[in-house]
Amino acid sequence: MRYFIHALSCLTLVQAQRSTQYPARNLWNPLSPEELQSIASWLREQPDPELNTSGPPSVSSNGIFSIALQHPNKSDVLDFLQNGRPAPSRYARAVLGYQDAEGPYLAELLVGPLPISDRTIITPLEYPLTRKTGAKVRDLYGIGSSLEAWKYRIGRSVADVTLFLLGGVVTGSGNDTLQIIQSNPYGQEKDGRLVTWFNFKAKSSTGFDSGTLLPSALSFQADITNRNSEHWEILQWVYDDKSYPTADELREACFAPEFERLGMNFDGNWTSTDQQGAPLPMEHLPPPISSSTIEPRYLYDKDQGSLSWMGFTFFLSFNAETGLGLFDVRYKNTTVLYELSLQESLAHYAGNDPYQANFAALDSTNGVGSSATPLIADYDCPAHATYLNTTMFTYGNLITRPNSICIFEQAADVPLQRHAAPQYTTVTRNSHLKIRWCSTVGNYDFVFTYSFSMDGTVEVEVHASGSIFAAHSAHNEDYGYRIHDHLVGSMHDHIFNFKADFDVLGRANTIQLTKVAPAVKAYSWSGGEQRNSMRLERSMVRSEDNSSLNWDANDQTMLVVLNQDEKNDFGEYRGWRIHKGAGASHLTISDSPVVANAVHWAKHDVHVTAQHDSEPRSAHFLNAFDVYNPPVDFEEFFNGEPLEQNDLVVWFNLGMHHIPTTSDLPNTLTSVGRSSIKFLPHDLFSAGQSRQTINRIRVNYDGDRVSGIETFGQPESEPAACQNGESAAV
Repeated sequence: MRYFIHALSCLTLVQAQRSTQYPARNLWNPLSPEELQSIASWLREQPDPELNTSGPPSVSSNGIFSIALQHPNKSDVLDFLQNGRPAPSRYARAVLGYQDAEGPYLAELLVGPLPISDRTIITPLEYPLTRKTGAKVRDLYGIGSSLEAWKYRIGRSVADVTLFLLGGVVTGSGNDTLQIIQSNPYGQEKDGRLVTWFNFKAKSSTGFDSGTLLPSALSFQADITNRNSEHWEILQWVYDDKSYPTADELREACFAPEFERLGMNFDGNWTSTDQQGAPLPMEHLPPPISSSTIEPRYLYDKDQGSLSWMGFTFFLSFNAETGLGLFDVRYKNTTVLYELSLQESLAHYAGNDPYQANFAALDSTNGVGSSATPLIADYDCPAHATYLNTTMFTYGNLITRPNSICIFEQAADVPLQRHAAPQYTTVTRNSHLKIRWCSTVGNYDFVFTYSFSMDGTVEVEVHASGSIFAAHSAHNEDYGYRIHDHLVGSMHDHIFNFKADFDVLGRANTIQLTKVAPAVKAYSWSGGEQRNSMRLERSMVRSEDNSSLNWDANDQTMLVVLNQDEKNDFGEYRGWRIHKGAGASHLTISDSPVVANAVHWAKHDVHVTAQHDSEPRSAHFLNAFDVYNPPVDFEEFFNGEPLEQNDLVVWFNLGMHHIPTTSDLPNTLTSVGRSSIKFLPHDLFSAGQSRQTINRIRVNYDGDRVSGIETFGQPESEPAACQNGESAAV
């Protein structure tokens, strides 16, 4: 059989794949559309006088905000998987919105057991929260409906000013050329008041999503605490780094003869994402694409949501707040991870501009999962991938995101192993199983990928693209590069927090730090002379008092999750190494007043805590609604518990420092916006697992002549390399 280069066109977007029966049930399988509808109908029938069930919560009514699976407690799951106990019952987590004399709030409720029966009850879902207020959080979603009308009122009141300064108006009419955008999250004071910044931006005039590229130098600050917008108060206006207490004082200043206007950012061809300029040489030829005409080597069970590939098995789960997670990850019949999942996504900006300085988006509030977008075959993922739909009940509605997850195997672009000796050359192919999904939260697109390799490596990758949130160039030279006429690429940190609940050969695990340290030592053979060298320094992370860690400079310290009760044939502890890849891993700003106590997980690169069923998440999707007293304050997870041979959870961060340049216009490049981490078997077995694959070759030589080729059971093929000395033109 010879290998041929061929082109393959996409015949169908969703490909049918073989199914397999997984030995256990997927206890994290999301609620089906039928289950979601059944729970919603049942909730609407309950005798709750406060619940208006006609739709989602609003300013004047109560309603169902969201419904999702409440993941079972780990202790109950392991009783089922390991001890033969009955499978834990399924429960739903319902978020309901209520109106109250003190203001609207959202309540989290536990609904179950499921399916709905006369045994099903509702109880407050407070135990996973560090804040004990009956699982109630003030509702800031409802501000939006009042906010739009109020912003138009403000825009009309200063229309003469904005027309003079910015060349446009915000009035609510169809011919507005400006818009007013509030900071994210709503600005909050320690006393609970909402004091928020707003910025005037030009509206897109080209049909492209360019609003975040068109800021002005005019912002204002307002107290919007009262739920009646008639009582909202503007506290100050800022233009050209000058503060004006009232609109009248701004008006008087700007119409004075000596006043200097700044330039404005307007839309144009420069924000278009369409192709521009002459095509590159040879682009009339199609580029190589990943294609496959053979049966997939992975097994996906669509009913159970389980995957198996090359010794790996795991379950998939998906939710509206944080998207795709993996559960019960095993490698060659050994337990590795109970859970691997995103917890939160943060984008924290900075600037002399008060709007940028107070912008720090917590994306789970808007829904990283519910913002998943359809994947485009041959661009986001190969055409031969398996494409999955996701369904959620959020914002009061049942929504389906078609083709929002893809699964595919892809050949690596470098060999896994190779070696050339005078008598032979040996090369081992590598390939990856990838599970990918993309989420567009506001202006940013995040591409999340879980990757598995032939040697047992597991990788988590995040790529960022989309439109940047730029700032006006005035007085922001210390916070970004100038990238257009009156525009700077506003500097910001992206931090993505993940949970990795390791169970390495059981629940009793320990974190070992192994540092590659410089050493000065006299050896028995050095004649008493001190020699400069290096050595390994091993230590254990003994308690939560010292378990918040940053990666060492020069990648000098290895972090290994190991089981001290398990050794390999050579007496070394068996474990999994956590290896930092690309990108930043913690927030640059210390003790940010914008997000306060809502993001303590972002202070360090890696945190380790003892596992508790009451601490399932490091964050909460409503943390942005009360940043000084959030529903989940990660700092409260740390109370000095011992960590040696305990059930451990590793909370790690991926991220990037993003200082946009002209290359980020109109969209950010994933080649720069990338972060990753790897988990690698660490003395887990007594030999490297890559030796098991037959996807390898040994080419034997007799001098300059090929004397034989060993393909280890593969179909006979002629490698692409020239075997008999023929050379291709260079």
